[in-house]
Amino acid sequence: MSEQTQLPQHWERGFVEANGIELHYCRTGGSGPPFVISHGFTDDGYCRLDLARELGDDFDVVLYDARGHGRSDAPDAEYGAPERAADLLGLLDVLALDDPILFGHSMGADTVTAAAARQPDRPRAVV
Repeated sequence: MSEQTQLPQHWERGFVEANGIELHYCRTGGSGPPFVISHGFTDDGYCRLDLARELGDDFDVVLYDARGHGRSDAPDAEYGAPERAADLLGLLDVLALDDPILFGHSMGADTVTAAAARQPDRPRAVV
């Protein structure tokens, strides 16, 4: 792992089973509300490490790899926004993240928008 992708030792990292697949994540464990970052099409969760480092003390930042990206499972079919939204909502359930801020870029924006549309009372905010 390069210095740029080196994670602080106290950050949690692992896998969760959500929506029938295994998703990789890392979590800063900061003192504030959950801030979940959903990445774009050609990236993985670690593409936003600089943002996570910047926000990590004030928020409980969660970076995760969408299905078919990074270290997460790559099922044979169903990679649309509905499936990715179900994955994200499953991740929130498994990690017991209440009242999260959902941040998405590109494909990730599509994902968080679909998740918020499915459960509009769930996120604190959508960025």
